[in-house]
Amino acid sequence: MTVHYGTVTLGGSWLNSGSFSSNYGAVVLNSSSGSQSVTTGGTSSAFSTITVTNTYASGVTFTDALYCGTLTAASGVQKLLFGTSGVHTITSRFNVNGSSGNLITLVPSATSMNWYIDTPSTTVSYLDVSYSHEASGKTITASYSVDGGNNENWVFATTPTPTPAPTPDTGGGG
Repeated sequence: MTVHYGTVTLGGSWLNSGSFSSNYGAVVLNSSSGSQSVTTGGTSSAFSTITVTNTYASGVTFTDALYCGTLTAASGVQKLLFGTSGVHTITSRFNVNGSSGNLITLVPSATSMNWYIDTPSTTVSYLDVSYSHEASGKTITASYSVDGGNNENWVFATTPTPTPAPTPDTGGGG
């Protein structure tokens, strides 16, 4: 299957057991009523863009080593689970950002096991991350996020609250 500059929207799971070429196309994972799993079949089946809009509590599981140009998930997405038997490679943009009160959880698919990601140095926000290791030593900065523990090459930054402007002196001294 080849996706030429188009978009495939998927409400179910993705199992690649043959040949897939994204050829600048996009895959949208958008279930709101169930979890989804993605089995890529390896680097020979690289995605150009994956956008996750799945709002189900158990989210989306990348069962094997994901390989894509861009991975995007935004507020409303609750959870992304990553397989622990390979490196999940994002070559261009790791664009995963929740919102205040709506953190996206990034965890391994196997409890208490490390999962590995290789992505350009990037800044993400509003995440809850556990057991993640940036495999190539680059830094992922996570603003407004929770360090769930056992992470490597992640920096959990607290963004300073802006200092309020001084109250103007209205005079009236005496």
